[in-house]
Amino acid sequence: KEEVESVQPMAKLTSLSFVAVVRGQGSTWNSPRCRCDVAVLALLAPALERLQIRSPNIALGRMSRRPGQRMDGLIRVSRHFCSTGLRDLLAAGYLLPHLKELKVEVLKDDTGQPWDTGSVLTVPGSKSGRPSSGTTHLALALGVQDRDFQLCVGASEQLAGKLRLANVPAGGSSIATFQSFAVAEQHLPLLQLLQRYQDKLTK
Repeated sequence: KEEVESVQPMAKLTSLSFVAVVRGQGSTWNSPRCRCDVAVLALLAPALERLQIRSPNIALGRMSRRPGQRMDGLIRVSRHFCSTGLRDLLAAGYLLPHLKELKVEVLKDDTGQPWDTGSVLTVPGSKSGRPSSGTTHLALALGVQDRDFQLCVGASEQLAGKLRLANVPAGGSSIATFQSFAVAEQHLPLLQLLQRYQDKLTK
């Protein structure tokens, strides 16, 4: 009962900036008990409209560098390790039905390219709340196909370019591809989102 009462104030939050959901002590970064867990966040703050995912502060004084490694190189490696993966964002709009804006300080990028200060993408949605021919790959993956949505990410220009390419109308094969991925990755929220989307298409 005390635990439920302690999180009740979060139920009315419409805006939040956070680093990770941590459960218990001694949890390592990006483990099941210390990570960007949107599903758990949705249980605590279901009314969120604006969400910012920040990177943790790096304690450089407690880290050791390899011979010849510069400080900026150490910072880059650390920020990449602590960055948010695209998988963590899938179905975010399905889990948070009021979400209109998502900012990610550093999006995980394995291309090795430097990130810029941020790329802003407006993801068009259907104001009627029904699936339409204009639903984009990105809107469907994020679960925001029923609303206009703004995504701001800190990423390299190469990764931002890939996201822009995904911000185009989805074809009939997209759902099957997403479903195969959701099953392979055991991503239940994405699977539920796709099922609901298909149900609306058939009505």
